[in-house]
Amino acid sequence: METKYDVFISDSAKDMLRQHVRFLGKVSLPAAKRLSAAYRESIKDLEKNPERFPFLEMDGIPTRLYRKCLFFDRYELIFLIIDRAVFVDAVRDCRQDPQKLFS
Repeated sequence: METKYDVFISDSAKDMLRQHVRFLGKVSLPAAKRLSAAYRESIKDLEKNPERFPFLEMDGIPTRLYRKCLFFDRYELIFLIIDRAVFVDAVRDCRQDPQKLFS
């Protein structure tokens, strides 16, 4: 039987996702819908096996703490695992300056 993790998404991560979807929706509504669907699939992946995702390597961030889950080609979920819980702290467009997330 597969062990399931509880996934908790911070309010700031939810806001980030809304901003990305809203921005993309101005260009292409179908693409915005695909981004939302890819996000939901990534959350399901985190529920099943979050350890399979690589650690985030970024200056100023403790090593081997945060992980990243790439989805929809250029977006990342930034999260950490504590026991059987996954905490999503950010949703990042990889074209953005990563240091902005933690400043």
